[in-house]
Amino acid sequence: VRISDGVAHPNSRFDDNWSALPAFGFVRGAYQYFEPSDDPVTQAELVADRVGVLGATDLPVALDVETTDSVSATDLLGRVRTWTARVGERTGKRPMIYTSAALWNALSTANESSALWVANYDESCPELPAAFPAWAFWQTGAGSVPGVSTSVDLDVFDGNAAELADFAANVGLGSAGDAGLRGDGVRHPCATRRGGVEVAANAERARRLTWRDPADSGPSR
Repeated sequence: VRISDGVAHPNSRFDDNWSALPAFGFVRGAYQYFEPSDDPVTQAELVADRVGVLGATDLPVALDVETTDSVSATDLLGRVRTWTARVGERTGKRPMIYTSAALWNALSTANESSALWVANYDESCPELPAAFPAWAFWQTGAGSVPGVSTSVDLDVFDGNAAELADFAANVGLGSAGDAGLRGDGVRHPCATRRGGVEVAANAERARRLTWRDPADSGPSR
């Protein structure tokens, strides 16, 4: 569920949607579209004020990094670090990063400890930023789902329903199992692409487990 586009554009439907999701059996998650020119602490506080301390069945909050807004790579990466540190401190879980290979590679190739939600549309396998060992979620493109009349973004999780629950409960807590849950052992039945080089993965199928309010436009503006 989208929390806001930066500071100036909060989602007026967030509180209702966030509180309603558990009753429908969804593993709920929230994200914020990051505005590089906005103060990262103010953006982080807005997020933390809306979701509070995350429960065991809640996914880590995702930071949607899609644009540089003419901010330098060094400054933008620093602002992302400030945001993730503050949100992690207040929500109790290290946030995920939603981004594309092209954008993140322009910022940094240093190893990242956050789980990756990668955007790579209409491909058989996602291309990853060099900083991430593998993906946890993959936004594959747009399509339709039962009960929603408009087109929505489609995502897959690298695992089954039980593993999704385990991911929600444990990733971002700094536990010993964190590295494996980030996806170091890739399970999706495709080969992950790194600059055209394919890394073989095994054949356990991922499930389409992510849904978002069609009124949201993201992760995206």
